[in-house]
Amino acid sequence: MSALTDMLVSAVPLLLASSGALVSELAGVMAVFIDGIINLSAFLFYTLTDITSNPVLGAFSSCLICMSLLCLVSIFTEKTGANPFLAGLAVNLFSAGIVSLLSSLIFKTQGVLSASPLLNTQTASASRSTLTPLVYVLILVCAVLLQTTKTCRRLRITGSDPDVLFERGVSPSFYRTLSWIICGFFASLAGIFLVLKVSSFVPNISSGRGWIALAVVFLGRKKSAGIAAAVLVFAAAEFLSNTLQGSTVPSGLLIALPYAAALLLFILVPSKK
Repeated sequence: MSALTDMLVSAVPLLLASSGALVSELAGVMAVFIDGIINLSAFLFYTLTDITSNPVLGAFSSCLICMSLLCLVSIFTEKTGANPFLAGLAVNLFSAGIVSLLSSLIFKTQGVLSASPLLNTQTASASRSTLTPLVYVLILVCAVLLQTTKTCRRLRITGSDPDVLFERGVSPSFYRTLSWIICGFFASLAGIFLVLKVSSFVPNISSGRGWIALAVVFLGRKKSAGIAAAVLVFAAAEFLSNTLQGSTVPSGLLIALPYAAALLLFILVPSKK
């Protein structure tokens, strides 16, 4: 039972990132910015929690800043006709640069941040017992809303046939921007959860989860259930990697195991005809 719990906890950040990527993909936007937003949100959460001594305020402010950034970038791409793929890559570069700069200015280091008295083993335990079930409920609610609400139907139409919305006097640009914001919310939560999980901020804390999330969306055939299954396979590989630490298996192979599992799934799962 403990192993299953550990796997479910381990799956949370990637599940959040993949859910956000799904919403964005359904609206016709490839969310290449997810990895940068995870790292930026994690740093902002750690920093703002340390400054305000209030984790709730830190989490709220972190999500708000990241969602606002993506909203502005999306509006810029819609107004100027800029390439959204390149705009997303620019967000990643901006996130890496601003995190490095602010870390140097505020904490006088670009390394691991772990001195906050509010982010300790107790908060890590709280993330397991409280946040994990809430995240799975949130993912379930999101999956239901994607299938039942008018707004989400319009998000889907934006990605598949935006001319239909034009004919009805509805702007597809609005729904593309909305998808950036929703994706930013999920990516921000993933970053926050990672900080709570390890009780510190580590540079590049996402460990490529934002990029894996994009692959998971296609592995899951752009379906919530399929995405959840793919994420759990990755989480199982990550759990196995952590369990085998200290064994005779080379450490480099253990580190690569979760990513090898994701790559193997991508190769073996047939594409939809």
